Amino acid sequence: LLAEHRAAAGIAPAGPDRPVVALLTPMDEAHRKALDEVADVATAAEVGELAEPDRKRCRVVVLRSGPSLAGPQLDLLPALTDVIRSGSGMDNIDVRQLDARGIRLHRRPEVAADAVAELALTGLAALCRQLGPGFRWLLEGIYAKHLLTGEALTAQTLAVWGAGPVGRAVRRAAGRLGLETAFLEHPSVPAGEPTVPRGTALRTASVHVLAVPLRDTTRGLVDAAWLREAAAARPYLVNVGRHQLVRLGPVEDALRAGTLRGCYLDPVDEADLPELSGFLDRTRDCNVLVTQHQGAQRADVRAVLDSWSVAATVRILTGADPGRR
Repeated sequence: LLAEHRAAAGIAPAGPDRPVVALLTPMDEAHRKALDEVADVATAAEVGELAEPDRKRCRVVVLRSGPSLAGPQLDLLPALTDVIRSGSGMDNIDVRQLDARGIRLHRRPEVAADAVAELALTGLAALCRQLGPGFRWLLEGIYAKHLLTGEALTAQTLAVWGAGPVGRAVRRAAGRLGLETAFLEHPSVPAGEPTVPRGTALRTASVHVLAVPLRDTTRGLVDAAWLREAAAARPYLVNVGRHQLVRLGPVEDALRAGTLRGCYLDPVDEADLPELSGFLDRTRDCNVLVTQHQGAQRADVRAVLDSWSVAATVRILTGADPGRR
């Protein structure tokens, strides 16, 4: 009876022809167990860490923002048909390569956006109240309350770089707090949303929130020239995109010179630690806060994305294709 049920549901029996699902992201065990009904599950941090037999049988890859999935990784997955991006950004996925190979990409870009926006404004509030240096000084046994006078979050004027799901969520959240907010002028900004020219934003905005994807045109977006142009406004910088959007050396110089009031970086992965540790050491007296890529790390968000990832994978492998998202 079980064999008949599996056949009717399109579930492959155990054996060399059973498909493999590669989990390149941690997943709650309660959700992960559901995949055992339709596939063998292989877990790894990167495609290259999968055993060769698993790579050859891999039909579906489930990943978040960390692992790379480009030509070299795809070459190792000859049977791959579908990629489940459990979240929003696609900086780590070569979408052109997927299209060229006929591999479908499925994602839920809106689910985590509000959580990332929440963290962006939390980071901004921490900068406004100088929580970063205050905490670090306490760890060193220094009590210097008189040096930690902050300013009101609600007095800030925001320029949001990027009008994707996260950028739009930042504007909504900032609007609920009564903050004046506008997007940088760009063709992707939805009609009717307020925009500001780049030069005006750099001259006038007190906060710049980076929510753009990492591309050749955005890598090192915040460099020495950008910071010189923004120096008169002495802004806060909040980065919830990729940390490579920012050149850390010029940011360090601007913090020390006082032309940057504070810097919050969330998108830090383990591979970034050597570079970031030196930056943190050299800016220990500056208004700096760095977190561990925690934008979507909220229990409710992870539960929704884990459940959706499993359901999408089951539908793919049983023939009830969820389609491209």
